[in-house]
Amino acid sequence: MKFVKAEKPVTTTHKKLGELSVDVETPQVESIVEFEQFAGGADNAVAFINNAIETAAKNGGRAMLRNAADDADKDALFEKVKSTVRDYTPGTAQRGVSQKAKAASYDAVKELVESGKEFTKEELLELLVASK
Repeated sequence: MKFVKAEKPVTTTHKKLGELSVDVETPQVESIVEFEQFAGGADNAVAFINNAIETAAKNGGRAMLRNAADDADKDALFEKVKSTVRDYTPGTAQRGVSQKAKAASYDAVKELVESGKEFTKEELLELLVASK
């Protein structure tokens, strides 16, 4: 077992203490055997994995629904979501760009456009790709 600093801190807003943020380390196993021991046995390990798979697959489907075009055909969208969730594998999971990163990318585009500087189509596309 090893401990790795989390990419993002644990954060919340408390009604009296305000914004709270704590950098943490998370446990990481280094083998399937170690994971099984960590989970407390094979049955617990399988239950944990199945729960994680369900959560990750559904999160992918939820993102598709949230990011659907305003004029999307609901029936087609629902079929695509069902297929994506059903075909989920950890290798197909994609971590999306955070809202903060998207906002920063859009701000960079706005700043470039408003600066009056000349820019190429490629430069603009590069900034836009960073926001996806």
